[in-house]
Amino acid sequence: MAYWPHLLVLALYTLLTGYYLAPLLANFWQYVPFGGDSWIFYWDLWWAKKSLLDLHTNPFYTTYVNFPGGASLNYHTLAFLDGLLAIPLQLLGMSLAGAFNSLVLFGYIFSAYGAFCLADYLVENKAAAFVAGLIFGFSPFHFAHLIGQLNFVSIQWLPFYVLFLLKALNPLPSDTPRKVWLNSGLASLFLALNALTEWTLAAFLVMLSGLYIVYRLWSGRREWRTLARGPVLRLVVVLAFFALLTSPVLLPMLNEARTNKSIKYDPQESVYYSADLLSFVTPYELHPVLGKYSLPLAEKFTGNTTERTTYLGVIALLLAATGSWFYRRRGAGFWTLSAISFALLALGPQLQVGGRVVFTVFKLSIPLPYAFLYQLPFFSIMRTPARFALIAVLAVAILAAYGLKTLLEGLAGWLSRRTGKAQVGRRAGWGLVALISLFVAAEFAPYVTTAYPNVPPIYGPIRQDPDATKAVLELPLRPASHFYIAQVAYQKPMIGGYLARQVANPLVDEVPALKTLALRSEVPTGEAAQLQAANIRYVVVNWWMLSDAEKLSMQAALQQVFGRPPDDQEMEPDNSKLRISLFIVK
Repeated sequence: MAYWPHLLVLALYTLLTGYYLAPLLANFWQYVPFGGDSWIFYWDLWWAKKSLLDLHTNPFYTTYVNFPGGASLNYHTLAFLDGLLAIPLQLLGMSLAGAFNSLVLFGYIFSAYGAFCLADYLVENKAAAFVAGLIFGFSPFHFAHLIGQLNFVSIQWLPFYVLFLLKALNPLPSDTPRKVWLNSGLASLFLALNALTEWTLAAFLVMLSGLYIVYRLWSGRREWRTLARGPVLRLVVVLAFFALLTSPVLLPMLNEARTNKSIKYDPQESVYYSADLLSFVTPYELHPVLGKYSLPLAEKFTGNTTERTTYLGVIALLLAATGSWFYRRRGAGFWTLSAISFALLALGPQLQVGGRVVFTVFKLSIPLPYAFLYQLPFFSIMRTPARFALIAVLAVAILAAYGLKTLLEGLAGWLSRRTGKAQVGRRAGWGLVALISLFVAAEFAPYVTTAYPNVPPIYGPIRQDPDATKAVLELPLRPASHFYIAQVAYQKPMIGGYLARQVANPLVDEVPALKTLALRSEVPTGEAAQLQAANIRYVVVNWWMLSDAEKLSMQAALQQVFGRPPDDQEMEPDNSKLRISLFIVK
């Protein structure tokens, strides 16, 4: 095997990643990508190290959130594998922000490289495979999730699973049984890595694997017995070994799904976070050039900026259409089916076109396959159908590689016949690849914003307190991810918290003073001694999060419970409005 092409490809992907993420590299050790749930994943990385190395507790359960009862993290977006990978980086002296950013860089470089390896295996053309890596690794879908979704930045394990699964299911005549088993084991391992990063990724891949078996059985109807004894059996082995590898996490999740009905999302959220049909051809709304033209249309789509971005790219789609046609009987058929199937699932339970969900004068809505999928076990736990587009992006990338190979072979043949020199065709081919790569890179240019995990000085007394058993009450008592920045700094449990599946804290109703401060009492009651008995030592009031009416209610609640001014307070720069207050329960 010649390694230099792989090293060259890795170097090019690394350079492109550095160019795209230059704002991140400028403050690599202090700032992190900002948006959405950034601080949740920042906390996730901290919690993995805190739970395993400091507390020696189960990382999938925490009492640092929702104190004192705690909360399960089985269905929280924990990105556990990222947390594990961040531990040695922190032990080597990296800041938490530096570890976070290292995982981001790794995610982009190796998702592109993984797609390159997969496409090279399928298409057997490294130039075409390089473009496939660009399309998958640097897709608008991938960059949109840089805005606060580390779990969907870390998609680098996905193409490697598909690669080794296909190698296991389709061994070469020269492959020994040992090599087949090795490929099967590697497929199971990479599926487990996907699951421990984000279980939705594993679900997508299992569905893709099942679709592949159905496609093979359908296309090879006359040899289905052979297929059943070969690929089908090997897939069963891969999934069984995967289940064994992940059983310490998978079994508690299955048990919680069976017993806890609150982990399911409202079906209307699935409607809201579904892709619009036009989103597949609408450029990224934050694109530095194209965004100003696409934003008016994108704003008609449901969902937020991250989840409604499923743009596949004009160049990628043109190449994919070419590959789908010319290689329809030579490998592209399955990927065409995959692209269509997963794009259809990404559209959610009903068709949306330009923000419209009803059509004709009869105001008809058009149900889609996801509406039936939602009724199956566990699919009601998934909130965001639009994320199925990730597999469509991979399929389009592979089809684009087939399409580019077609163009390269046609160009080389035509020039060779015209000039009588084969090298002319090869050089022209490299020029075409370079041109297409530049166009794809320009079309997919991202928007990158960063933020510093700033902890206001008012938290100083909490950070300096050596007693880690006392809890912090952040007010208002509502989910807010920025509370996690402070907790990472002061490292003490908090009464509230922000989880993917929010849970109620019974302590709020049990302690009158706490209920009053949570603004859930019509008549303020209770006193500070009740907070002290509940192990709450610090109360932080974030006035800037309150409406004017809530500020009046909060002032009455604080007067009832404490009857005194705060121990410390932070003011706006002009000292005109109270921003944060700190009460120490004595």
